[in-house]
Amino acid sequence: MNADESSLRSATSRAYYSVFGTARDRATTQGYVRLLDGSSSHKSLWTFFTASTVLQRRQFGLDGLRLHRQRLSADYDNPLPGPPAVAAQDAVTEATRMLGLVHTI
Repeated sequence: MNADESSLRSATSRAYYSVFGTARDRATTQGYVRLLDGSSSHKSLWTFFTASTVLQRRQFGLDGLRLHRQRLSADYDNPLPGPPAVAAQDAVTEATRMLGLVHTI
């Protein structure tokens, strides 16, 4: 991972999108259909998981929402609320953990 701020911001965003795409594919096999209520596809996906009666799916959705907020911060906040290197490492670690869980939920 490069240490310049733009690379660190990009790492956070890419970590999120790796989880988002994989989670969307998994949710689709479970009957997920994007809500057409004006909400974003991101909110719609994480709502699908958080609305589950299965605790692990709800937690996965909450974790996805948190990672989504990190991605939004990396993309839009100036300055970042904390050190970019810490945010990027946290996002990559969380994304790796979530990718390991996505096929079990």
